[in-house]
Amino acid sequence: MDIRLLFRDCKYSSDQTPLNQHYHDNYEVLYIRNGISSLKVGDRSYTLKRGSLVFISRLEDHSITILSGNYERYFIIICSERLDQLIGDTRLASIFRNRPPSYSHVFDVSAYADDLDRCFSGIVQEFNEKQLYCSDLVSILLKQILIYAYRACPDRFSYESDRLHTQIYMVQHYIESNFQNDIKISDLASKNFISLHYFSRSFKQQTGYSPKQYLVYTRLAHAKALLCSTKLSVGDVTIQCGFSDVNNFIRTFKKCVGVTPLKFKKRI
Repeated sequence: MDIRLLFRDCKYSSDQTPLNQHYHDNYEVLYIRNGISSLKVGDRSYTLKRGSLVFISRLEDHSITILSGNYERYFIIICSERLDQLIGDTRLASIFRNRPPSYSHVFDVSAYADDLDRCFSGIVQEFNEKQLYCSDLVSILLKQILIYAYRACPDRFSYESDRLHTQIYMVQHYIESNFQNDIKISDLASKNFISLHYFSRSFKQQTGYSPKQYLVYTRLAHAKALLCSTKLSVGDVTIQCGFSDVNNFIRTFKKCVGVTPLKFKKRI
């Protein structure tokens, strides 16, 4: 498989320019190799330094302010459609999707710093050189990074291999693949033979979002990507993202993002 179908971008950077609030309709892994910076994800703030490993979901806006010179980092942007195929382990992949109340985006993996330097450097090299079996090799290296993160903070991986957790994971995957369609939360619960109340409560405990929030935020993430990367009208974006009508889309977008879709598009 073409490695660019797995990663949107992948590089080492020592650029000292701060990053204003932005987002990706994909998943991001950030590893600090040197220097100090401040990261803001939603309403949470963190200080990053060497050995800080960060996982950002496709639903989360974030910004970075550099606090010291010689700021060096690796970052990987993973195609959201290929996440499970790339990792092949539901527990490890859960770190990209689930945000329970106790979750922290930053992992201290300084005990594995040399190993992580090697893994990230190898991924960047394979991404750039595109040699035979490069996709297989980057999959192995990414999985190693996730294993080091799990060893450092196993409690951050909010997934258990029981029936309920598996059902919730399958619902997440269904929403991500079918958000353009008319999805009713009550139907998702009944299809999995769970009461709506129990399903909604369990879903939020595991993921940090209610099922409705997860559906709406997934639609909005795709909407923001379309507004930035295409010339589609607001009406066309509404249809492609599964919103019932334009007014509902504009109202929901402004409530969650803070500006209307048109103003969001103009400021990009």
